[in-house]
Amino acid sequence: MVTPHSRPTASLSPGSELCLVLSALFLCIMTIHLLWLSRLVMRCLVEHMKECRLILCRLDDQTGDIKSCLDDPVEYRKIVNGM
Repeated sequence: MVTPHSRPTASLSPGSELCLVLSALFLCIMTIHLLWLSRLVMRCLVEHMKECRLILCRLDDQTGDIKSCLDDPVEYRKIVNGM
């Protein structure tokens, strides 16, 4: 019969402890790497949106100067689709 005071305790071998530490280190490195990648992707998307905003500008037919720009992509789609 097992009493509460005589519970068996689990112990890890030195090889298992090393494996556990290396696994935790690997997970930390991968998390940092994924955070860095997501930041890079977000920066790329922001730059792409800046380029898209330049496309939304209307040019003067005679001079080629910018007449006006649309900040709202929904309005731009309405114009492009002829609505």
